[in-house]
Amino acid sequence: IESKGSNMRLASYNIPSANYMGDLSVTILSGDGGGIKENVNRWRGQLGLDPQNEELILNSSEKRKAYLGNYQVFRIFNDLNQDMALICAIIPLHGSTIFIKLNIAKIALTSIEDEFLIFCDSFKLEKNDWKSKLKNKLSNPKIFIFTIIWMMILVIIGTISQKSLGLHEAQSRYFSSWIIW
Repeated sequence: IESKGSNMRLASYNIPSANYMGDLSVTILSGDGGGIKENVNRWRGQLGLDPQNEELILNSSEKRKAYLGNYQVFRIFNDLNQDMALICAIIPLHGSTIFIKLNIAKIALTSIEDEFLIFCDSFKLEKNDWKSKLKNKLSNPKIFIFTIIWMMILVIIGTISQKSLGLHEAQSRYFSSWIIW
């Protein structure tokens, strides 16, 4: 269920699970977004946990592979606070990082964890730059057929015109110019 979220979020969702409602956020930050250690320790702080060193954090992560490449998943919970647990994914991207965070009660986390991982695995990049769009349009077979037909017509008309215009004038008019006729 899509929710309002905050200005920093690319997307926000309310995730129902049993008798609990989770908050899923998707954020994209430039570079490494502050780094794995800093983000995981910030999330740990949200649950009242002490910071960890980078080695402990990396050893506790699950390494996964998705369409976008390799990424890491972190499960963070405080045994003293069963009402809140986090499962977070950090997906490095060319020059930026995608952060996906689900905040939900610990008891509900286990029942929704597989869906969270499927969601993270499904992220794809859609090329929206003008070169990709142009390439996709020009690779359409209809454009190829249309172009071949008009090139054949141009060759026929140019060849027939050689009789009345002469070879040099027909070549200049029909085959050496971007604008025809």
